[in-house]
Amino acid sequence: MTKIGIITHYYGSSNYGGVLQAYALCNFINALGFETEQICYNKKDTVTFRHKIGSLLRTIKKALHPRVFYYMIKRRKAFVNFRTNIIRHSEKVYTEANLKELATVYDIFITGSDQVWHPNAVCDAYLLDFGITGLKKFSYAASIAKDSLSENEKERYKKALKDFSAISVREENAVSIISEISSKDVKWVVDPVFLLDKQEWMKIIKDSRGKDKYIFCYFLGNDINARNLVKRFAEAKGLKIVTLPYLEGEYRVSDSNFGDELLYDITPEEFLGLIKNAEYVFTDSFHAMAFSLIFEKQYFVFERPSKSSMSSRIESLSKLFNRLDRFCSGHNKTNYEYIENSSPIDYKEVCLDFLKLKAMSIEFLKANLAGK
Repeated sequence: MTKIGIITHYYGSSNYGGVLQAYALCNFINALGFETEQICYNKKDTVTFRHKIGSLLRTIKKALHPRVFYYMIKRRKAFVNFRTNIIRHSEKVYTEANLKELATVYDIFITGSDQVWHPNAVCDAYLLDFGITGLKKFSYAASIAKDSLSENEKERYKKALKDFSAISVREENAVSIISEISSKDVKWVVDPVFLLDKQEWMKIIKDSRGKDKYIFCYFLGNDINARNLVKRFAEAKGLKIVTLPYLEGEYRVSDSNFGDELLYDITPEEFLGLIKNAEYVFTDSFHAMAFSLIFEKQYFVFERPSKSSMSSRIESLSKLFNRLDRFCSGHNKTNYEYIENSSPIDYKEVCLDFLKLKAMSIEFLKANLAGK
């Protein structure tokens, strides 16, 4: 049986969207009749000096708030079972030093999805650059999460992508960015979480709360205005606010004073349950938005002010579902009146653009796994 190895942000991850997309791509390809697993790749040795310093400073910042540090340990522990027992993965942990060994283990390599090609995160492994020619490799929904690349970045990507049999990206704007540096036909495809339908996700979902009605908030950014809008909206609707605070792993005033129910040791399966059972979802996360669409929830998604370049992925997904009205960007869409007066999402409407892109995405995978 053909063995497929996938490299993405999986090993040691405590990011809900990251591990769920890793689970989705593995499961979908296995259902096609292949032997597929996530490659445990530890990129610690590839981290730049700049990022090591940044990590040290973040650690010091956490240490100044020991309770938050304790909460983060609990959250990381909540991911262990899902990564270890739910997602198929390699027994061996690979590093930059032994990447060449992978060529003897797998027949086909896939990089993606998630931000494997973000310039701040990219490395030889995520570019499937193992120093060996003749390998069968392609990308699935790889994300740059930027609007442009520097000249040095373009050269690096161009060199690595020459050996790819096919290239696909997660954001529509990334098609033109990669097409500039590659002669291949770059495809726009859906994030792996959309390859599994609602019924498939229901198989692993877990409910972690009672039956009271609530708004689920999942904010990676530090936008106090968005949180204030939620408070006012929740009060008007008579709903509790349930939130996962300190998602970036550091103390934030905007989190400490926000929410009626603050949750920490939530597993990925329980994360899905929090979205499925919510009356509304407010977020600045691509994957929280994605699962809101899968579970047909009323939601609003905000920009992250400090990371505006990442808005391309949210805008791309919003266009695909004809839901730009739920992308709260700019002054006109970030006020209470706009939120309050927004018409409910009608999920009976068929999103033909999404269905067409999903079908094309599946065909892309099937064709490249079959070697066509």
